[in-house]
Amino acid sequence: MPLYIYLPDSDRFGVDRAATTDRAEASSWPTVRWIVCQEANSGPARTGECQLSDLPAANRIVAVVPTGRIAFIDATLPKVSPQKREQLLNFAIEDKLTIDPSTVHAVVIGESASGPHQYVVAAIDRAWLSAALAWLQSAGIKPQLVVAETALQNVADDEWLIVLKQRDGYAVRPDGLAYGIDYNRADLNTPPFALTLALNEAAASTGSRILPSRLQICASADIAAAIDQAGWQNSLSTGSVTGLVLSVAAWPQPMSPNVAERKLSASNLLTGAFKTVSEVTAGLRQFRFAALLACSALALHVTMLSLDAWRMSRERQTLETELRSIFLASFPQATVVVNAPLQMARNLRQLENERGLTAEPVVTQLALAASITRDVAKQISNISAKNGVLTLSFTNLSADHLSALRIAAARSGAASVAESGGDVSLVIRAMGNT
Repeated sequence: MPLYIYLPDSDRFGVDRAATTDRAEASSWPTVRWIVCQEANSGPARTGECQLSDLPAANRIVAVVPTGRIAFIDATLPKVSPQKREQLLNFAIEDKLTIDPSTVHAVVIGESASGPHQYVVAAIDRAWLSAALAWLQSAGIKPQLVVAETALQNVADDEWLIVLKQRDGYAVRPDGLAYGIDYNRADLNTPPFALTLALNEAAASTGSRILPSRLQICASADIAAAIDQAGWQNSLSTGSVTGLVLSVAAWPQPMSPNVAERKLSASNLLTGAFKTVSEVTAGLRQFRFAALLACSALALHVTMLSLDAWRMSRERQTLETELRSIFLASFPQATVVVNAPLQMARNLRQLENERGLTAEPVVTQLALAASITRDVAKQISNISAKNGVLTLSFTNLSADHLSALRIAAARSGAASVAESGGDVSLVIRAMGNT
C-alpha cells in the first residue's frame, strides 16, 4: 500500500513540531498533501492534507516533487555506460541552465523521442532537494522513491497529457519530458501561451516527430467546465499543429497515481549522492574497520610471500650461476651449458670410467667374497646375485670354519652368515643396500 507524499512548493523547511508545540506554532510549518493507493483495485484511494507527524502508515513511501521545482531538458548525450553518462550530465546541460551547474542535481529519466542520442534530463536544485529530504527524515520518513509530479501518470503514444491545477499546470510527453504551464483561470477561452509555444516548438522539431495528434486535458470539474474546448481547438489547430484533437476530462485534484512501477522507478531522483542506502549496506558499514583490518593483513601476508619468493628466486639464480662457473672451470672444453649439475655428473662418471676408478657393484661384492671365503672356497656349492645381493651357499662346513666365516663376515661390515636347516649361506649386499 504505497503512500504518496506531495512535497510543498516552499523555500522553507523545518522540523515538524506538531507533536511538541501548540497548534498555532505548528501551523507555521508546511503541511503536505498525501494519497494512499489501495492494492489491486481493493478500494478507492484515500487522500488528505496534514503535518508530517499525522501521515498514515505505509509499507512504501514515494515523495512527489512539484513541477515548478524541476527543469526538464532535452539533452544530447553520447552512447556510453549509465555511470559515465552521469559524470557527463552536468556538462551536457550547462548551456541550458541559468544557474551554476554544480548546484544542480541532474538525472536521466530516459531516452527522448526527439531523435538519436537525445535524453530527457530532470534537473533540480541540489540544496532544495537536500532540505526537503532532511525535513522528511526529521519526522522519521525515508522515501524509497522521489519523483516529479509529472511522472505519476501514464501518457499514451502520440498523445500529450495536460494537467491544470488550481494555480498552474503542466504538459507531459510520452517520453517523460514536461513543460510548466501558467494560465489565467479567469480566461479559459483560449489556450495558455506556454502550451501553444510548446506545441509550436514540437512542430518545428526534426520531422515533427514529437508533435502529438491528441491532447488529453485533465482538471478539476470547475476548471474543466470553464474551458472553451471549441476555442482551444480552433486556436491550436492553426498553422503547424493542424489536426490536433482535444479531449477534456474532469479529474479530482490531486489525481491518483496511475503508472507502472518500472516506469516510476526509472524516474527516481534518488541517484548519485542522494541514493538510498539499504539496511544491509548500512549494517555492513559498521564492520568497515574490521574489513579494512582484514584486507590490510591479507595484503601484508601476500607482500611477505612475494618478498620471500623473490628472495628464494635470487638465491636459486646465485646457486645456478656458481654451479655454471664451477662446471666451466672444471670442464673448460664445454661450449654449451644447459644443466650444469647433470652435465657435471655425466662428465665425472666418464672420467672415472676412463681411469678405472669405478666398477660394477657385483664385481666389488665378488672381490669381498673372495677375501672372506679364502679358507673355505672349496666348500662353496652355489653363487647367485639378485637385486644387488650376492649369496654364496656352502656344504660340509666344520664348526671351526663356520666360526671363522662368521668372524670374517662381521669384520667386513657388508656381509652376514645365515643358517637354515643345516645349510649355510654368506650374504653380501651392495654398498648402500646394507
